[in-house]
Amino acid sequence: MTLGGALALMIFFAFAMQCTSTIAVVHRETNSWKWPAVQFLYMLALAYGAAFAVKSYCDGDRRVSRLPPQPNPTAQTRSSAYT
Repeated sequence: MTLGGALALMIFFAFAMQCTSTIAVVHRETNSWKWPAVQFLYMLALAYGAAFAVKSYCDGDRRVSRLPPQPNPTAQTRSSAYT
């Protein structure tokens, strides 16, 4: 697992709603499934969004280079190989 994947997993578990008893308590207090569903979906979207942002930030730096590619001085071109 890459560093970006590990950090994204950690962020997801920090924001995701993992406690089912919290959903049950909110249902019991509100006498409705509306607020537990809103709470669960909000926390799920927040967790996925934050994990995606962290993963994109960590892994994006390796794929995007702001410097143009430099020629390899040890590589031989065809014309110099036959002379």
